Amino acid sequence: MLYRNDGDSTFTNLVGAGVGDTGPCYGGVWADFDKDGDLDIYITKNNQANVLYSNDGDNTFTSVPGAGAGDTGPGRGVTAGDYDGDGDVDLYVVNSNQANVLYRNDSDTNRWFVVDTRGTLSNRSGIGALVSLTAGGVTRIRQVEGGSGYCSQNSMAVEFGLGSATTATTLRIEWPSGVVDVHSSLPANRWVTAIEGGILVGVEDGEGNGDLEPHSAGLFLSRGRPNPFTESTIFIYSLPGHGTDEGLSSRGSQMIHSADPQYGDGGVRLRLFDVQGRLVRTLVDRTGLPGFHAVRWDGRDDRGNRVGPGVYLAVLSSSLGTETQKVVALH
Repeated sequence: MLYRNDGDSTFTNLVGAGVGDTGPCYGGVWADFDKDGDLDIYITKNNQANVLYSNDGDNTFTSVPGAGAGDTGPGRGVTAGDYDGDGDVDLYVVNSNQANVLYRNDSDTNRWFVVDTRGTLSNRSGIGALVSLTAGGVTRIRQVEGGSGYCSQNSMAVEFGLGSATTATTLRIEWPSGVVDVHSSLPANRWVTAIEGGILVGVEDGEGNGDLEPHSAGLFLSRGRPNPFTESTIFIYSLPGHGTDEGLSSRGSQMIHSADPQYGDGGVRLRLFDVQGRLVRTLVDRTGLPGFHAVRWDGRDDRGNRVGPGVYLAVLSSSLGTETQKVVALH
């Protein structure tokens, strides 16, 4: 049975939706397998052929028996995710006491966009974040989940099908911490890592992306978010990891947090200065760990007093060098 949420604490049973399979079902997963912008359904069954239902976009679904994913084993769990990084959602089916099955999605139509969330003030994986993507005049909403289906866990990267749209006009992320990040004019067919505080990593320059934060494998300090600010602002900084896998993997899907021998007992400092060069506040003074980090400045100095309105310099320093950003306090 498929029950549509009517948004008023009631549900409607969509009797004619075309998903009334009567077999012994265990697992189920929602994903946009054909990248047309709406969510399809895949269910696992016990010793019967598993079923893929394609969403027709009008509250009905069509069974796709020729999709090649109709394993007939004692199906239990199922997980969906883009394991090969080509933009379409693949499937992994778990059978009881029989060989599990990996199904690679070979869909070559429609465009896509994948968002991998990395929390800073929120939990590291961004579980609970609401990710909204607008493309082709349609807004699609997904939530980063920590568990799904029968004994299963989908990829926590959020996969969107865009249909024929070439650009995502808006990407909005509402983090569990209450921080809201908004990005605009993002090209289709991209896998990006969204870091809480307003940073995107993984979108190429020159593709019409207006707010891509410059990032290299070395020391990095973001602009304050927001800037100017009244109550508080957030800085995000990163230190490279060891060897060639520095900061983020090439697909932007892995944060490097292992200890790095190059730092030894060296430290990292993030300090605020006024335009006369006087130290106002030390936000970070500790051993440098690879990866992305976030720190909030509440607009107060080291004595706990609110600073006056004006321009301040955020200076990140370590054995690798120094990065500086200007921030404007309005209070």
